Amino acid sequence: MSPSSPIVPSRLLAGLSTSIAALLVFAVPATATTTTTVNSLGDGNPSCAAFPSDCTLRGAINAAQSSAGDDVINYGVTGTIDLQSARPDL
Repeated sequence: MSPSSPIVPSRLLAGLSTSIAALLVFAVPATATTTTTVNSLGDGNPSCAAFPSDCTLRGAINAAQSSAGDDVINYGVTGTIDLQSARPDL
């Protein structure tokens, strides 16, 4: 192609689609981060989503396992958390 040749729309689109494809190949997928705060020393609540004011360690682990991506569990309590039954598989 000489410097004075006009750009043909089909060539422009082909170049653009190649550039977009290259960007998609190198794009890093975003990972969702779920943050759950334990605010109960108890062990009776398996779901922090259903009972956010009574979020147990078991409920926080269940929430982390049910979401994709990285998870963070914060502790908003002090004391001993005594699990009454087997812990969930991690």
